[in-house]
Amino acid sequence: MYGERNTNTNYMSQLIKLNLDASEVSGTAPILLKKIEDRGPTSECLRAIYFRCTYSKNLGWKHSCVLPWERMNRYPIAKEVRAFLTITKNPYSWLLSLHRRPYHQNCPHPPSFEEFLKRPWKVIARDR
Repeated sequence: MYGERNTNTNYMSQLIKLNLDASEVSGTAPILLKKIEDRGPTSECLRAIYFRCTYSKNLGWKHSCVLPWERMNRYPIAKEVRAFLTITKNPYSWLLSLHRRPYHQNCPHPPSFEEFLKRPWKVIARDR
């Protein structure tokens, strides 16, 4: 499953687990890695390394830009995937959500929504 931040990817994962007889390729970092990150200043660096090293097993971070199928198809796990789920959200609602919770933004949170809309979004390495 791929979806931008604040598009309810976690909620959709729970719906899949509860209602379908299907397994999902995880697009999140392991809990242990998250606990290590919480103790130091290298959180984005550790996750970037994790997803770079494990792409062949998980097809990357769930919030990243999806690779073209020709490139993704090189990995054995991609051949096992039966469906891709991408999530989109109303752009206005999504921007309001992202302003409230600007995940992975390495600059101070802008005080107003208008300033938020004018500020460039600094992507991280695993965004691709």
